[in-house]
Amino acid sequence: MPKTEDVFTKLAELETLRKQAVRALLKDRRAVDRHLAKLGHAGGVAVRKAAKRFCSICGKSGHNSRTCPLAKVKKSA
Repeated sequence: MPKTEDVFTKLAELETLRKQAVRALLKDRRAVDRHLAKLGHAGGVAVRKAAKRFCSICGKSGHNSRTCPLAKVKKSA
């Protein structure tokens, strides 16, 4: 059975190796990002803004035809 001190020593060594690996990967990523920027790539994924929707009954935004106040008036008349 390994001693507790040995286990903690190994865990500390593994944590150091993990941090080194993360630093190396981030360095590589920055290099790739710089290269992509030179090629004209803005980086990241472009998110398209959703089109604004309008009610098909009254033409106003903020609700749909199911919840339109005019639709309720037309049904009751």
